[in-house]
Amino acid sequence: MATERETYRYLRLATIVLLVMLAAAVVGQAVAAGCWQTSISAYYWTAAHGVVVGSLCALGACLVVYRGSSDTEDVVLGISGYLAFVVAMVPVRPEPLCGGPGLPAWDVSASVRNNVGAVLVAAALTELLAYLIGRRARPTRELDGPGRFWRWVRWAVLGAVAAAYVLAPERLERHGHYGAALVMFAGIVVVVVANAFSSRREEPSSRFSTAYWVVAASMVLTLVVELVLRQGEGGAERGVLLVEALLVLEFAAFWAVQTVELWGYPTRTERVQGLRSQALAPDAAVDRTGAHLAPAPHGG
Repeated sequence: MATERETYRYLRLATIVLLVMLAAAVVGQAVAAGCWQTSISAYYWTAAHGVVVGSLCALGACLVVYRGSSDTEDVVLGISGYLAFVVAMVPVRPEPLCGGPGLPAWDVSASVRNNVGAVLVAAALTELLAYLIGRRARPTRELDGPGRFWRWVRWAVLGAVAAAYVLAPERLERHGHYGAALVMFAGIVVVVVANAFSSRREEPSSRFSTAYWVVAASMVLTLVVELVLRQGEGGAERGVLLVEALLVLEFAAFWAVQTVELWGYPTRTERVQGLRSQALAPDAAVDRTGAHLAPAPHGG
């Protein structure tokens, strides 16, 4: 239905709008302060605080509820979506903040304890509802092999966060932000690679497959550079902000390419089938007198 397609499109476009809002808040704060923080997460402690937390949570929700074009994409986007909440709820305060004292420090331990707990409750409820809805579907739909594997990975990731929350809260507070961010972006890389393989398999001559491979390679290289920079000191840490900005841009590039590719179709398979139907329609729509009939409109 048209309404369902429009909702799907707005959900995709909302993700890009949220990234633009995050970028605008960071740039606006940097201009006001006259300097740049060492990372995007450092803006949690500035006047951009509300947008940083709000955009990460909204992005996480979009990724969790979005229905991917394959089981792998659907499940792995859920992993990255849950971890976006953890990134938002486990702050790391750099010292010193540039351009002023920033927001006053508060009891981060209490904040992490309360907010990560709420995220875990919401994640458990989401997984339960997804299971119940899947069980009630007729006919019942099972995930494919890779999808089942990544579903176990998703549950393992949520279990690891829950275990750290209960058994090692100090470790979660100290390392949770960076660990969640790394796995979150790694999940995005998996999704981009899955799209590259799927696009090439469904449509060997597709230009989209090449674009996905370029984005995936760029993200892997950027993640490696970020890991190296985080081991450095002083000036090297300043490069983390640029690397994080590149990761966000690369994710936005992937999302934009996929939005263009699947604008009128819920899955890549249906897109290819639709294109084939359109290509065959002029030959198929010929009556016995040899007159060409108008091809039927595609409802995708």
